[in-house]
Amino acid sequence: MNFCPSPTNTLRAAAPAVTILIVEDDAVIALDLQLQLEDMGYRVVGPADSAADALALAARELPDLVLMDINIRGPLNGVQAAEALKQAGGAMPVIFLSSHTDLGTLAQAVGTAPHGYLTKPFQPGELRACIEVALARSQMEQQLLDSEQRWRHVFDDAPQGMALVSLLGEVLQANQTLARLLGLALPALQGRAHGALTHPDDAAVESSHLRALCDGSSHSVQFEKRYLRADGAVVWTQVSVSLLEPHDASPRLLYQVQDISDQKLAQRQRAELEAERRALELREAQQHAQAQLLSRVSHEMRTPLNAVLGFTQLLRLTPFEAKQSKSEQYLQHIEEAGRHLLAMVDDLLVLQRAHEGQLRVEMETVPLAQCVQLALSLLMPQARAQQVSLLEDVPAGLQVRADPTRLRQILSNLVSNAIKYNRPGGKLRVTAERVQGRVRVQLADDGIGMTQQQLQQVFQPFARAGRERTSIPGTGLGLVISRRLAEAMDGTLTMASQEGDGTVATLELVPG
Repeated sequence: MNFCPSPTNTLRAAAPAVTILIVEDDAVIALDLQLQLEDMGYRVVGPADSAADALALAARELPDLVLMDINIRGPLNGVQAAEALKQAGGAMPVIFLSSHTDLGTLAQAVGTAPHGYLTKPFQPGELRACIEVALARSQMEQQLLDSEQRWRHVFDDAPQGMALVSLLGEVLQANQTLARLLGLALPALQGRAHGALTHPDDAAVESSHLRALCDGSSHSVQFEKRYLRADGAVVWTQVSVSLLEPHDASPRLLYQVQDISDQKLAQRQRAELEAERRALELREAQQHAQAQLLSRVSHEMRTPLNAVLGFTQLLRLTPFEAKQSKSEQYLQHIEEAGRHLLAMVDDLLVLQRAHEGQLRVEMETVPLAQCVQLALSLLMPQARAQQVSLLEDVPAGLQVRADPTRLRQILSNLVSNAIKYNRPGGKLRVTAERVQGRVRVQLADDGIGMTQQQLQQVFQPFARAGRERTSIPGTGLGLVISRRLAEAMDGTLTMASQEGDGTVATLELVPG
């Protein structure tokens, strides 16, 4: 019976080297199929008229496609034969041929996932089209399978941990590397909530990165995070996350996890070594500063002590008849040297307490104008003696947070220096204003000023801007103490000066 008319010449273009196995127990139909397929340019093997023959031919010839009649002789029908081919490892596509279209037969055929189904009789074009579609589909499926196998190889054998995680946070798939890293068996890792594996302190940062990924603002994100191992240990990792198939109904997150615990340990060790080095340098610097301070203290104390001893010796050696005229002068020198020593000791004690962080300040709201006026009034006799004018321009309502006693001490020190290092007929102007949330007090004189080198040393103990050996009184500790007091009250003290053009001291404090 000729159920398949001869094909036209337009259908003769065929893909060479395509081998088709015919499984058909009707010899006439099988021969007609063979002729038609060969005329189309396909290579034909068979026909086989039973499942056993089909399995044998498929194993020997390895066809690219099978045309399978559903009703063939033998214990197995075509559907069962197709299933047997699949179980035997045959990946070739199968097209079922049948004159039966009942639902039971269709359901049975569909269960084997065929690549086509043709109902007899059919046209040559239908046969050709069905074969080409089946071959194309089979090729695409094979490519997909190859791709999936390559992906599986890359995923499973990757040297870094990898996991597929749903947007709900469930671990859908993971590789053995990640399971080992977390101290879990692979089956125990899959299906687990990913958030439960994350250190609680890193959860918020990770969520922020994932939001940026899911809202499309980034294609992938990288960040460091800590995982919790099954034994409770913490593992530092570098994580890269990508969103797979974002437009799919079930997009997934691909995690790539690199263990950086060793790097973190090395960083921590380097940080500890650096901290130890800095601490050692600080101790050495403190010891050096202490040694220098002791040397300077010894030197500074030697002068008044020599004066005490010298004038005491002179007083003892002075003849009795001359004692009355000389003793008053000698005793005055001794008293001045003693007071200088006492002031130096007091300053050193304050400086030591400040260095140890034990400098006590009693903070309160202080009217600034009143405090400045008091400091100026106490030093007015000294200013008159030096012929220096004292000018004050401080707003009456301006207040600061300070210890009033310590603030007067700072102001007195600054005013006293401005008078001592001024010139006859010079001026000292004290002003104050609010600037950027602070109260700025400036004491500007038009005295002798300082060089830049002297200015750099002005806050060093016993540095008196090159006037250490002059008759100008002072211990050389006043500015050092004043700066420490300002800092103890959350303030700052800075100096600016030009040689021959005066000095400006700037004290900044917290508003009251």
